[in-house]
Amino acid sequence: MIQNPRLKLTLLYILLLVLDWTGLLSSTGFFHVRLTALYVVIAALFLRPAPALVLGFGTGLLLDIVFGRFVGLETFFWTFYVSFLSEVARFFYRSIFLIVPLAGFSLALFDLYVDGLYRLFRWTDASFVFIIQHAVVPDALGGMISALILYPLMVPALRTLMQERDVSHEEV
Repeated sequence: MIQNPRLKLTLLYILLLVLDWTGLLSSTGFFHVRLTALYVVIAALFLRPAPALVLGFGTGLLLDIVFGRFVGLETFFWTFYVSFLSEVARFFYRSIFLIVPLAGFSLALFDLYVDGLYRLFRWTDASFVFIIQHAVVPDALGGMISALILYPLMVPALRTLMQERDVSHEEV
């Protein structure tokens, strides 16, 4: 078992990015799974705003490249949403009861953002009900189920990093 929390989180991030890129888990029946986006949402709850901003920007750019949409769609959303989450999360206890619904909400909000941009540029003629049924709900449910799986893999390492950070700031 890997003891270094930074190494553990980095390897998990690379694994999730590869799984997203290959599409092995992207659509399993009714649910859509976006593991890298969930990683960023969960990590943002434990990071400070500046590292969360960098993680959101880097991941958004990678996801733009991986999923082949126009560059900037995911970069813009994840950069600002993750920095917002990081700022707001300081006021809440970060438990599974916060993370799981927030994961579903985050992916649903992203789908609504994408649909809004597509409608703005008239790239889609799908009805709003169709988008809710075939994008928003499957992504939200898949995100909540995936967050239940990612929680025990990520949160202990993130809590260790938070404790190390707090100890290093007390010594200064």
